[in-house]
Amino acid sequence: MEATAPSVSDPAADARHDAATAMKQALLWINGVMWLFRVGAIAYGVQTIVAIVALQDLRVPLGAGVIVVGLSAALTVIMLIGALRVHFEPFRWTIASACIATAVALVHLVGPNPLDLAFLWTGLWAAVLWATIVPMRHSQRLMAQHQDLYILHHASRQTRHALQGRTPQARHERLVAAMRKAGLKAWKVTAVTGGSILVAIVIAMVSFVAGVRPDEFAPSRVAFERAWNNSSLIGIEQVLAEEAREHRAAWLGGMAEGHGWGDRFPALGDGTIRDDKLRNLWIDYDLGDDVLLSVHWRLRDREWWITNLELPEPMFEPVLERFVAAWNDSSPEQIATFYSAENRARIIASIQRSVSNLNWRRYPTVLTTETEEHPRRRIVTLNLDEGEAITRWFFRDDGRWGLTDLDFPRQ
Repeated sequence: MEATAPSVSDPAADARHDAATAMKQALLWINGVMWLFRVGAIAYGVQTIVAIVALQDLRVPLGAGVIVVGLSAALTVIMLIGALRVHFEPFRWTIASACIATAVALVHLVGPNPLDLAFLWTGLWAAVLWATIVPMRHSQRLMAQHQDLYILHHASRQTRHALQGRTPQARHERLVAAMRKAGLKAWKVTAVTGGSILVAIVIAMVSFVAGVRPDEFAPSRVAFERAWNNSSLIGIEQVLAEEAREHRAAWLGGMAEGHGWGDRFPALGDGTIRDDKLRNLWIDYDLGDDVLLSVHWRLRDREWWITNLELPEPMFEPVLERFVAAWNDSSPEQIATFYSAENRARIIASIQRSVSNLNWRRYPTVLTTETEEHPRRRIVTLNLDEGEAITRWFFRDDGRWGLTDLDFPRQ
């Protein structure tokens, strides 16, 4: 039986095989990251557009919003450049993208909605990029150790044909020249494309903020709160919408009288924003004593105006007490003040006729009152020492309880 000759190991061949295997694995990582950059360029491009559109919402702080747009735009360009340059400098472009993605995630984290979809997406993307840092660093080291083998993998068919028959030194020089030429071409493409994208983003952001984003709300709110705390109806009128100015100012004066504030409004507490919509919002203020002031703001022509004010109906009992005092004083003029101003002269004459028909020198004293409550209405029976009188009241649009009917006792 003939013995089998032992195989002779070729160290050089083994080294080339190991290098080719390692380079193949490195190329898989580099190609994978290249696709990450391509997907990232598209994704961050979309996020940049969304961030620019979001600047029209005043709930998005302008400073933080511009930072997010800038970082997203930078990531878009970095991803675009990385997709073209990752084959030349994989580690540098990967770590640069990971740092910017992390910065964007941190900006979202300190924003008004820290755990929203934008933060989760940016944070996940940053984590993926950081996970590729070690393999990409290893790949760049392999590129430096086996430069010719790596360049040959990316060489064109023309370059491969030109390498035939050349000495190792000539092959190396030709490969390095081909790689340098490819790198220069990639820089030109990325400079033109990236610069165009950045210019377009800046123009879009400036145009969008200047033409679409509403004016800041804070100055209008401060003007109203200052006018209220100074008890200035004139100041409040200046921030009221034109169609509500005259009516709501008169209403507020009546409310102040009905709530017993006199010439001094209660100080505003910290306002709470509710029903916050893009161009409409309500702010509630606690005035104490279970009194809540609700202010409706609306954006019109890039300015914020108050279109409505809401306060609870003032207590009816103080109004009734003043009426009873006027009755017991036998004063038709004082009683007429509880009617609307345009009817007072007629009411005084009517009261005087009724009193004359009843032959009263003085009105019978009010002993007790009975109040029947209805929404925005009250029916009060005055129990007199001579019969009874019936009054009907209505909560008027001027913020006051007004007398609508006064039925004297029958003869």
